[in-house]
Amino acid sequence: MLLKKTCSLLVFILIFAVLTGPTAFAGSEITLERAREKACESGPNLRKAEVEHELAKEQLIEAAGYYDSTAMREDIEQLEAAVEEWEEKIAGQEELIASMEQKTKELEEDDSQLMEIKEELARAREDKKKLDDELTDLRRGRSQLLARYRQAKAVEDEVGADRLRKKADRSGDMLEIMPEVIDYHVKTTYFNLLFLQRQQKLLRQALSHRQNLHEVAEIKEEMGLVIPGKVAAAEEKVREGRKELKDLQHKEDALRRKFRKLLGLPLDEPFALYDLSPSLPDRDQLFGLGPPELEKSVQYRRAEDELENALYDLEDTSPYDRRKYRAAELEVEKAGLELEETAKELRANYEEEKETLAAAAKKYENERFGLKEAECRLDSFRSKYEQEVVSGLEFKEKKLEVREKELSYRQARTEYYLQAQSYLLARIGIVMDED
Repeated sequence: MLLKKTCSLLVFILIFAVLTGPTAFAGSEITLERAREKACESGPNLRKAEVEHELAKEQLIEAAGYYDSTAMREDIEQLEAAVEEWEEKIAGQEELIASMEQKTKELEEDDSQLMEIKEELARAREDKKKLDDELTDLRRGRSQLLARYRQAKAVEDEVGADRLRKKADRSGDMLEIMPEVIDYHVKTTYFNLLFLQRQQKLLRQALSHRQNLHEVAEIKEEMGLVIPGKVAAAEEKVREGRKELKDLQHKEDALRRKFRKLLGLPLDEPFALYDLSPSLPDRDQLFGLGPPELEKSVQYRRAEDELENALYDLEDTSPYDRRKYRAAELEVEKAGLELEETAKELRANYEEEKETLAAAAKKYENERFGLKEAECRLDSFRSKYEQEVVSGLEFKEKKLEVREKELSYRQARTEYYLQAQSYLLARIGIVMDED
C-alpha cells in the first residue's frame, strides 16, 4: 500500500508539473523601456488623441473660418492697449504744452527766449494734433473691429463654433498629457503582470507541497497515526490552491490583453517580460518636494479659460438688455464656481495621493523588515532540520513561508514605486483613472 501511494504521488507531481509549469512564450522578451517606447510609437491611445485633436480643429475651421472671434478678440485687446498708450502720450503732450504756455506768460515781450518757446509750443501743439488724429483712427478701428467681432460671435453661436472650439481645446489638453498617462498605465500593467507570474510560480510550489502533505496524511491515516478529518482538510487545501491558481491565470490573461492593446500588438501575439524590480525614488527627496503646481494643470487652465470667456461675453453684453446681461452675469458666477471646484478637486486628489504614498512607503518598510525576520527564522529552522529535529516537509513549508514574504516584499516595493509615479502626476494636476 505504501509503494502504491508513493507511485501515485510521483505520477501526480509529474502530471502537475507538465500542466501547470511556467508558460513558454515563443515571442520576444519585452523590456519596460521598450514597452514604454512602443506604446507611444504604435499604441492606439496617443494616435487616437492626435486624430481627435486634428478633427476638432478642422471642424472649428469649417464652422467659423480661420479668422474667428477668438482671433478678433486678441486684435481688439491689442488695439485697446494702443489706445491707452496714445492717451498717455497725449496726456504727456498736454502737460508739456501747459508748461510752455505758463513760461510764455512769465517772460517779457522783449525776452530773447520768448520766440524760441513760442516755436516749441507751436510744434508741441502740432504733435498733439497728430496724436489726436491717430487716436481717433485707433478708436475708429477698435469700434469697427468690435462690431465685426459681435457679428462673428453671433454667427459662431449659431453654428456652435464656440462649442467646437472648446472641444478642440479639450482634445489639445488631452494630447498634452497623454504620453504621461500612457507611460503610467504601461508601468502599472508591466509590473502587475510580473507580480502575477511570480505569484503563480510560488503557488505552484505551494500546491506541490500541499499535495505531498495530502499524500502523507493518507498514508498516516491508513496506519492510524492521524486524527480523523486530517486527510479531508489536506485535500481541501489542494482544491483551494488549484482554484486560486486558475483565478490567477485568468487575471494574467486579462492583463496580457490590456498590455497588447496598450502597445498596439496583435491580440494573439505571444510575449515574455524582462524580470526586474523597479528603482525606488529617494524618499527624502520625494517627500521634500515643494507645493504642487495644480494651477498649471490642463483641467485648471481649462476652467480658467471658461471663466475668461464668460467675462468677455459679459463685457460684450449691453447692460441695457437686462435679461441677457443678467444671464451673462450668472455664466460668470457659474464659471467662477467651477474654477473653485476644479481647484478643490485637484487639491483633494493631490492630498489623497500623498497620503496613499506615505502608506505605501510604510508598508514597504514593514515588508522589508518582515522579510529579514523571516529569513532569520529560516536560518534557525535550518539548523533544526540539519540536526533532524524537524522533517523535510516542515523545513520546506518554512521555505515557502519565506518565499511568500519575499513576494509580499516585492509587491510592496512595486506598489510604492507606482504610487510615487501617481503622486508625481497628481502634483501637476493629472488625475489617474482607477483602471
